[in-house]
Amino acid sequence: MKTMCSTFRQWELPANQAELLAPGRFAAEALFGTKAILLDSAIDEAAVFALADVRGQRRDNGGFYVDGLHDLPVLPKLLELTRWSLLPVAPDRGHGLFVTAPAYASWVDTLREWCERRGRSHCRVTMEDGKLALEDSSAPDAARERAAASEIDLFLGKMYRYFRLADESLLPRVQQRLEAARRMRQEVEQAKADKHEPT
Repeated sequence: MKTMCSTFRQWELPANQAELLAPGRFAAEALFGTKAILLDSAIDEAAVFALADVRGQRRDNGGFYVDGLHDLPVLPKLLELTRWSLLPVAPDRGHGLFVTAPAYASWVDTLREWCERRGRSHCRVTMEDGKLALEDSSAPDAARERAAASEIDLFLGKMYRYFRLADESLLPRVQQRLEAARRMRQEVEQAKADKHEPT
């Protein structure tokens, strides 16, 4: 049975650590299903609460909107308070950005090793000549192939379970979606090129 946490330090309890590291449904939904940020449980709670007081605003359309923590102007100050943080990024929050203090930079290498074992592509933000640069890396081929095969098996399982598609009739449908994605990429590239052409 998991403990409902009233303080950050309660996340150090074994059951809650297992929930985060699995990750269980709660952790997966909290990180990638919402605008939540995971922080080191040893953080100074009072200092965090003083910074992260997110207040909703009523918009012109009548909606009540609450900014996510990653939209906070005080986010850099918040990150200074913690040894590490994990933030969801990208429009669909399908990627995670791991931030850690310089004293714990070795943790970035540990995360890279984990990604490579799991066949995951990964990026690292570095500073070059005073400018931020993004180093994009792929996992070793063997690990990538294993991970891709596992994801394909999950996909095939869902196609059969939900739609009873498990034979060659699935292949033309996949090909159709690949072609649609290719056309979409071409249209996006063309739109970018048109935008930069002089009028």
